[in-house]
Amino acid sequence: MHDRDGISIQGSVSDFVISKVAQVNTLHDLLALGERARLRVFVLGYDRFSGARKIFKSKDYDTGSIRKGVFKDLNVVAPYWED
Repeated sequence: MHDRDGISIQGSVSDFVISKVAQVNTLHDLLALGERARLRVFVLGYDRFSGARKIFKSKDYDTGSIRKGVFKDLNVVAPYWED
């Protein structure tokens, strides 16, 4: 297992891949590591009062589906423009 700023890489991963991941600074950098690279987000929810737990899984995202903006119900409703 290799650790980088709280990111754990497990399994049989080559030193080449580990060196490439170490250079990642943005989400676009991460998705540029491979031609078919995809990102899937998992969110774990826990209600302290009832003890209920739930796991939410997103759809797969690629470089073409990443946008900056203000979101409502997971849709961009206003673009975010950097000055």
